[in-house]
Order: sequence, then structure tokens, then C-alpha cells
Amino acid sequence: MLKIELSNGKVYEISGTININEIVEIQQPELAKGIGKVFLQGVMQDDGTMSNELQEKGLLPKQNPYGLHEICEHINDVQRVGKIVDWVLVEIWGNFAQTSGAGNEDFTDYDLLQSKALLLRTDGTMIDVNGKNPVFSKQDGNVRVAVFHRNHLNVLSKLQNASNLDFDFSDLEKVEIDKYCEFLPLINKYGKNCLYAGDLNQDSMVEPSDVAIFENRKIKAIPNTYNVADMNMDGLVDEIDGTLIRNNFKMNVSSPCGLYNKR
Repeated sequence: MLKIELSNGKVYEISGTININEIVEIQQPELAKGIGKVFLQGVMQDDGTMSNELQEKGLLPKQNPYGLHEICEHINDVQRVGKIVDWVLVEIWGNFAQTSGAGNEDFTDYDLLQSKALLLRTDGTMIDVNGKNPVFSKQDGNVRVAVFHRNHLNVLSKLQNASNLDFDFSDLEKVEIDKYCEFLPLINKYGKNCLYAGDLNQDSMVEPSDVAIFENRKIKAIPNTYNVADMNMDGLVDEIDGTLIRNNFKMNVSSPCGLYNKR
């Protein structure tokens, strides 16, 4: 009988014959911790934090809305998970190569290396479903970090080393600029740099098709639901949301994510 005690204190007994030649060391993957922060224009409050009204009303879904596996059973329980605004999607991009579009626009191909659905807290920080700072598999070379929200304009980091990810998108110095857009990729509200509200179809622009989605959703909206057209996230689709999307549409804002093609 062989006893094995693990570092966590658990003891296992193994009976039978063990072939020492078949024992191999299990290599744990190298990890890169992420430092993440992002603010959303639609839910900013004058104290510099974001509203968690959807959570307070019990409207946040347990399953993330991005088609990934992450689930948070207690997402609407403030006592268990803290004050949560909504789900966000974080992607790690790498292996970049320049290409050109039909109209001679400059595009960049990339590989999607990793993606995670995270919980966005009212102070702008992002955590995983276990309440921890997000951890990603370590990559070689340089990468970019993209953050998406279901009804705000996405944002992309500048090129950075993959071993120590930094996606603090409250800092304009760390954000990639869209050279085809006259506006910065973030809008300042109550002293915080925020993602623009209004990219409802997630094509990296706030455009007429987004406004059309809003108008259609507004007509059919049911109060106190989780609705993509509810950009201030109070459970209602109303003219507060309409003002947000129309103002940003008039500015013709876009994200540099639209200049990248996933292989």
C-alpha cells in the first residue's frame, strides 16, 4: 500500500503494482495574469462608478451572452459576487500580418488565441466567475487585447508583451487609435474614459443599422428585461437610450477592431 499526501493536505492510498517507468511529470501551463479595467458610457454615474441596476433587479443572465462556457450561478447576488454591471468579453489576439482591402484600406489578419467572458464590476475592474483576477495561458511574442460589450463599441489595446497582460482601458495611452476616425476610441464621462454606447450589432461602428435595431427593439420592448437596446442598463428601452445612440451615431465613432480580420 502506497500513501501519497498532496500539498493541500489530502492523502490517497494506492494499492497494486506501480511501474516507475510510467510515472511522468505533469507540466502545468504557464499563465499570464491580466490587469483589466474598462468603463461603459451608458452606465456611468457622477461618482465615477458604474450602475449595477440590472443586477439589483435580478436581470443579469447566469450564462454569458457571448456563446462561451462561463456561467455565474449567483451573478445577481451582491453579497456573493459583489456589485456587477454586466458580462464583458475579453480576447487575446496574436500572429499579426498586414493585408489590404478591396478599396486599398489597410487591414491586419490575426489569430484569436484566447477568449474569456468576465464579470465587470462597478469600479471598472474585471474578474472571472470565481471572483479572481483573470488568468490567461501564456503566449509567445506580442499580442493585443480586445474588450467587447454587447451594446457598446469595442476597444483594442496597443501591442504588448504576452507575458504580462495589461488591458486597463481607462488609460488612453494604452489604447489603439482608429486612424480612419476623427474621434478618440474612448469618451470621457465623469472623469473616466469610457467605451461608447451604441454598437448594437457589434461591427465596430455606431451607424444607421444600430439606430434601426434600437428603434425596432424600443417598439417591442418588455420592461425589466435584459435587452441589447438598453444601453444605460436600467431594465428599460426608452429615450434615454435613444439619446445615447443618436449622439454617438452623429459623431460617426468607430473602433480599430474593425480594421482586423480573424483568420
